[in-house]
Amino acid sequence: MEIEKELQKLRQADEKISNRYVLIALTANFLTLVIAWIINEFNLFHIEKNLCRICVIISFIFTLLPWIYYACPGLVKPDKLKYFISFHILFLTLFAVSLMNVHVTLFLIFPLLTATHYHSKAVLRISAIGGCIIAVVAPLISIRLHTFDSTFLVYLFKMLNPEYISGSKIVDEYIQTLPLSPLLGFTFFYGLPHFLTMAGFSIIVLTVNKSRNESLEARVTDLKNIKDNILFSVANIIENRDLSTGSHVKRTSEIVRILVLEIMKTDRKHSSTFWTHVIKAAPMHDLGKIAIPDGILRKPAKLTPEEFEIIKTHAQKSCDIIDQVLKDIENDEFLTIAKNIAKHHHERFDGSGYPSHLKGNEIPVEARVMAIADVFDALCSERPYKKPQTPEEAAAIINESMGTHFDPGLLNVFKACYPQLKEYYEIENSSAAFKHNL
Repeated sequence: MEIEKELQKLRQADEKISNRYVLIALTANFLTLVIAWIINEFNLFHIEKNLCRICVIISFIFTLLPWIYYACPGLVKPDKLKYFISFHILFLTLFAVSLMNVHVTLFLIFPLLTATHYHSKAVLRISAIGGCIIAVVAPLISIRLHTFDSTFLVYLFKMLNPEYISGSKIVDEYIQTLPLSPLLGFTFFYGLPHFLTMAGFSIIVLTVNKSRNESLEARVTDLKNIKDNILFSVANIIENRDLSTGSHVKRTSEIVRILVLEIMKTDRKHSSTFWTHVIKAAPMHDLGKIAIPDGILRKPAKLTPEEFEIIKTHAQKSCDIIDQVLKDIENDEFLTIAKNIAKHHHERFDGSGYPSHLKGNEIPVEARVMAIADVFDALCSERPYKKPQTPEEAAAIINESMGTHFDPGLLNVFKACYPQLKEYYEIENSSAAFKHNL
């Protein structure tokens, strides 16, 4: 199967398992709330019973709905389900901490603990930021609803005032004597410590998850590099059957890269991904030559008209091979680009090319770029029937052929790239001469 699709399937399977674990954890926390509610009904806690009941009902809704989403994929797209679950967890935490307060403050780390199951940085950021906000907002809501059970501040005020007697009423009275308003007092003594705790915990979790994601991305990159190297090697193997072309694949790929980088400076029609695919697909433009008989492909002389007609079939055959070999390996965009380059890089702007006799903008832009690279290298390369031309001579022919053979819209691009192309061929020729002398 296509590597990207296979990786996507693995991620989806991992995410589905993560969703299930998170929902189980969500259910376990709801059961904890139910236990707290039962205990509160026996007056073992000091939470207002109606508010506790409301909290349990709301928690039940926020716990049930994600299970419905999970069981019915048609309601929510699978890749969006984790966000729905995360928001439900955050709302559940907000209600629980606001209404039941002291007895469920550990719920503040619940969003992050559940979010660690996901590889998604977005989910972790949402959970981290949401948890920090809840740590500050919840006590303010609690104060407004008069549900704040301040007995947990007893030990704090004992340190501040050893004579102080424990009890919620006395604590409240003591708070009134502080220079801070009750709102700022509760926020300072309750919200700020929890906020700092959540922020620290968030940094730890995000750092751990970042490391895990970087490791996964490194593995994905390695797989893609292996795949690209295999494709390039296949192109080289096929090229080696043609004794006349030398390192044509390598050189034309470099020319395409130079041209594309220049085009990307001003092009607003195509994405950077599109042009990256063009660079990657360039080495495969002549794969169809594998189907050309050796007697023609390796002929050390100029081809006859009949033989040239056979050679011309390599464009369509290249397209067919790419379609057959890569359709289950690469994504659709890359496949289309690679096929366009292979089939149409011998088309001419005036419509006199082959195999489809396309003209003008009917020729895909990626094929128009490849055409310049292919011809420029052919002109600069030695053949049994001709000597190589200099980069200056090749550039002059390319410039003269703009509007007939090549897209005149690429003239300025070619002129801007010429100094790099000249330098590249000078280095290549020097390297070839050195190897020959050895």
